Amino acid sequence: MKKYEDLTEAEKLACLSLYPEEAKQDEDWFIRREAYRALGYTDEAKKDKNWFIRREAYRALGYTEDDKKDADSDIRIEAYRALGYTDEAKKDADSDIRIEAYRALGYTDEAKKDKNWFIRIEAYRALGYTDEAKKDADSDIRREAYRALGYTEDDKKDADSDIRREAKLYLQIIK
Repeated sequence: MKKYEDLTEAEKLACLSLYPEEAKQDEDWFIRREAYRALGYTDEAKKDKNWFIRREAYRALGYTEDDKKDADSDIRIEAYRALGYTDEAKKDADSDIRIEAYRALGYTDEAKKDKNWFIRIEAYRALGYTDEAKKDADSDIRREAYRALGYTEDDKKDADSDIRREAKLYLQIIK
């Protein structure tokens, strides 16, 4: 029988059952993935350097709380979806995870301060606009705040030209 390292890619794939441990350790992620698919996923696959293999392993074996800490955000979001969102998800580096966490657990005032504008605007829409929204760095949030709360003379000085235009129109109409 040939040595594993002497096999071509096609031979390695054809002979997975003859070299199961070698195939699961192969440098080529495609060979490793096919080995796990054919021979079964193990906890070892959850530690693979390739996120795609790890994700398939989690899907096959089930997620655990530790999987919410995986380096890959696609894996973390699937773990949260499978196991449920917690307050820690609201602090995740990935904004998609934070959005889903707020949607599942409810928006709070802390969401209005999130670095992602979309999370902030959804928080204001859910909780209501306040004067602090008129000072937000994002012009879409400021515009919605002005539309919800009304414009003042100072608002004609906003950095956004559309907001300045609306402020002038608003103030003309209320006179």
